[in-house]
Amino acid sequence: MTKIDPAHRVALIRINKLYRLGMDGNSLYQATRKWWVVDPERGAEWAFAIYEGVVKGVFQIEGWEPDPDGSGRWAFHGERSAEMERTYFGADVSDYFTRGARNPVQYVNC
Repeated sequence: MTKIDPAHRVALIRINKLYRLGMDGNSLYQATRKWWVVDPERGAEWAFAIYEGVVKGVFQIEGWEPDPDGSGRWAFHGERSAEMERTYFGADVSDYFTRGARNPVQYVNC
């Protein structure tokens, strides 16, 4: 298990149902960014795309937008971070999720 640096405010987002081996960067971004029941006020600065407990992508969060349908769900917009991926890509972060937890989003250091 990889420990996330305490200076990094992260939203771990499980995309198990959306992830496909070999998906391109834009598809990974779209699968990770929307639509989630989250609290933008928690201050997450990074979104990690998680598949089966492993980091598959890291995105810097630049802002949040509410679902126009009024569902109460949110999407972030931002960019992929090669620098942060050098640190976290392929890392096992499964211990941050409580076993049996249904919520696909877990905050770390937020």
